[in-house]
Amino acid sequence: MFVLHNVVNRRKQKVVHNMDVLDIYKSHNVIRAYNKFAMVYNTKGNMKLLTDTFQRQMIIRDFKRWLLTHIYAFDR
Repeated sequence: MFVLHNVVNRRKQKVVHNMDVLDIYKSHNVIRAYNKFAMVYNTKGNMKLLTDTFQRQMIIRDFKRWLLTHIYAFDR
């Protein structure tokens, strides 16, 4: 996932980080972070963006399923 983030940063000509930056997330609550992500990412669009809205809902659903399956790997 981190590699993907840097690929996007390169494409957008933003700062590329090394793995050390991940240490700042050790004390964050993964459930709280997911809830905030889902709230921001799952915006409601207009009819023109109906396909995007549906796609976002599917991504949120699949990500939530993955997170719940692997929650044991995270410190809560």
